Amino acid sequence: GGCIPAADEDKVDAAALRPSVGLWGTARRQGGPKGCDVLLSYAPDTRAAASQAFDSLAAKGYPASMDRLNHGSGRGLAEAGLFVAFLTRGYNDDAEAVGEYAAAARTGVRPLLVWPYGAFALTGQLKGLVKEQESPESRQAGRHPLHVFGDVAEGSRLPPHLLEQVALAVAQILPSPPPPPPS
Repeated sequence: GGCIPAADEDKVDAAALRPSVGLWGTARRQGGPKGCDVLLSYAPDTRAAASQAFDSLAAKGYPASMDRLNHGSGRGLAEAGLFVAFLTRGYNDDAEAVGEYAAAARTGVRPLLVWPYGAFALTGQLKGLVKEQESPESRQAGRHPLHVFGDVAEGSRLPPHLLEQVALAVAQILPSPPPPPPS
């Protein structure tokens, strides 16, 4: 999918493109990502939640990438402007998921971290990656993570308000999706 160039964003009525999300027309991007796709990364325990978020973002017009069969998401990394990770203990302990996160961190793609309520302590490589991304240098460059907290549990469906929080966070970072084709 294509993106509306930043220079043309003021000519597009974003609220008319996404009437289900009232605040999108006023959300502003922080920094300028090289790509405009949303790449979703998850561990097996959050496959259902990530799939639901993927469907929600795609319905709002954002080009999203996700491997629904297994959690390898590295295929869409070159086009990614935002990396969404569904962090749980399962993600923290999954070497493949942490490897995806590390690959995204190396490319400088900004992360959106979706945390469960009752936060847990990150360990190992993932802890180091997130700590590095929270540094003052990353904040100044606009590459620090955004955080969303909600009901992210094994096999659960995401509540509508959490889907909207994810969508609003995406709208802060990425350019507006192109308008739908005329009908």
